[in-house]
Amino acid sequence: MTILTSGVFQISGTSTNSGIATSVDPKGYLTSLDSVVIKSEAEIGDIKRARMLFDSLVKSNPKHAPGWIAAARLEEHAGRMVTARKLIKAGCEQCPKNEDVWLEAARLHVRTTNGNHSSGP
Repeated sequence: MTILTSGVFQISGTSTNSGIATSVDPKGYLTSLDSVVIKSEAEIGDIKRARMLFDSLVKSNPKHAPGWIAAARLEEHAGRMVTARKLIKAGCEQCPKNEDVWLEAARLHVRTTNGNHSSGP
């Protein structure tokens, strides 16, 4: 028996030896695991270094659209969506005629709003 299966049975309160059916939806359990982000010390350090690099890049060359996009994607990867949206907004303000910045802004906005459907037709 795998560790994951054991975890499903533990959550449901069902013993793995009893053979009783579980009330936990394994698909839902696996989907919820996708939202768990585990970062190693090395990855956290890499993110911090990259953040400093991109911050320096957009300050020294604010008209360089790929810098804004990369900075926003880094924050998205780090799970900081509000910061990612703020960065790409600044990128749109600094590079108003750059199509890629606007497409990235739309992608970040759609990703954020699609996960937050609380009401609507």
